[in-house]
Formats: sequence, C-alpha cells, structure tokens
Amino acid sequence: MADRYPDRPFPAPDQDRGNDVRRAESDPLAELARQINMQPKQLERTVLTWNACCDTGSDPEFHRNPLELVKLDNPPFFAIKLYPGGSNTLGGPRRNHKSQVLNPFGEAIPSLYAAGECGSVYGLLYPAGGGNLAECIAFGRIAAENAVREAGSK
Repeated sequence: MADRYPDRPFPAPDQDRGNDVRRAESDPLAELARQINMQPKQLERTVLTWNACCDTGSDPEFHRNPLELVKLDNPPFFAIKLYPGGSNTLGGPRRNHKSQVLNPFGEAIPSLYAAGECGSVYGLLYPAGGGNLAECIAFGRIAAENAVREAGSK
C-alpha cells in the first residue's frame, strides 16, 4: 500500500504502533472512549443517536434497512482500530440489472453506473475464490453497454 501511495504514511503491518489500542473492551462507554483516545461525550452521543435510530426503525442519515438496526445497549462494549487496506469492499451503492446506481428509493440515478465490488450483487457477502472477478467483468460490460446506449440517445 505504501508503494502505491508514497505521500501517505501508512504503517507497515509489523511496525510498532506505540500505544495504539488494537482491541478494547469496556463498560461503561466512557471508559471505552478513553481506551481508544476518543472524547467520551462524542462516543456516548454517537451511540445515543444510533440507538434512537434503532428505536424508531429509521436511519435518516445513511438510510440503512430497518432490519439491520440493532441497538448497542448490552455491555461490555468493544472497539477495534482499523487501518487502510483489505482485498475488497462489502456493501456500497445498490445497483439494478443494468448496473445503474440506485438512489435510496430504488430509482436509477441518471448516467451513474457501477461494476465489480462497488455495490456488489452479493451484498454484504464475500464471494471467495475470485467470484468477485466474474462480477467485475460481467457488470463492467453491462455498465459500459448501457452507458454507451444512454450517451447515444442524447
């Protein structure tokens, strides 16, 4: 990763990160916040906001599926530190059979297409063994064909 982004100081996987906490566990939230070098009030406010979304079954900020809204109210609480990297993404924008990116209401956004792992048809599952490569090829072609067709009709 550092080779591709020489201007960004990504730590090497085996580099000593000093006092960085990689995994923390605590009850109450304020103590967890201190362990991960976060302002306790900020973490508590974030969890209160999240739990309110869970209570109402609505996430107005990110429009998550109500079935995915699960309250954080059963201690102990856990946190892990994440670093840039990884072999793939999960989730992302939803798209239809024409590779058009959909808005939160399921309507195609004009002239916006996605392919591959950007809005994977597998959702939040990872198709191991290169299955996502076939998706890149198939939906890349579908997106290109539909984008060219759309451009030609203007």
